[in-house]
Amino acid sequence: MAVPNKVSREAYEKFQGERWNAMISLLSLSELDELTPIQRSAHLAYWYMSEVHNGGHWQYFCNLAHYDHIEVIDALREVGAKVQAEILSRALAILPQDGRRPETIEQFIDGYDEVDLFELDQAFNVCTEQVEQCLEEYLDRYESEFIEWIP
Repeated sequence: MAVPNKVSREAYEKFQGERWNAMISLLSLSELDELTPIQRSAHLAYWYMSEVHNGGHWQYFCNLAHYDHIEVIDALREVGAKVQAEILSRALAILPQDGRRPETIEQFIDGYDEVDLFELDQAFNVCTEQVEQCLEEYLDRYESEFIEWIP
């Protein structure tokens, strides 16, 4: 189990983002195999969200090709991001199943043009409830999995 990060109540009173930052630190710096099931769901949802925000679904599939994308869909549902789970499911259906992965920038750009995920990137961006909101609510439900309060 990844050990929850310590958060000072004093620091939290000064900046309420301390709690969120502690969770994100745990999620971004931990390996999948060291996480509890609750932490793992948040980790998978976080990395999906991060990659799609930064470069769309094509970037997500290129950078996280080793992820079990069905597990990511389940994780999105678990954290409450049901619309994004459906979007990822649709994106997965479009993705070529030959396992190709770009090794150069040129191949990445060519693949981006070949695999049209733009509509799904747009759908992700206009969701009324963002993955961040879902993760914040998930943190509310399972706070002790991510943070440990200290004086």
